[in-house]
Amino acid sequence: MAALSALLRAWKRARAKVLLFSHSTQMLDILEDGLARESYSFLRLDGATPAAQRTRLVDQFNAPDSTVFVFLLSTRAG
Repeated sequence: MAALSALLRAWKRARAKVLLFSHSTQMLDILEDGLARESYSFLRLDGATPAAQRTRLVDQFNAPDSTVFVFLLSTRAG
C-alpha cells in the first residue's frame, strides 16, 4: 500500500486521473477505505452497481469539469 500511496500522491500533484481495477471487491473495499482516509475523491463501479447507474458514473468521471480523482472498478462488474 505504501507504493500505491506514493503513486497516488504523485498523480494527484500531476493532476492525473486514475483508474484502479481489481478482481476482488474486498480489495476495492480496502482501496476505498484508503482513498477516503486520504480525502481523495473517487467513484466505484462493481457488480453491485445497478446497470442504470453505470453509464452515469463513467460520464461523471470523464466530464471535463470532473473533480473525481480515482475510479475504482471491478473486473467482474459484467
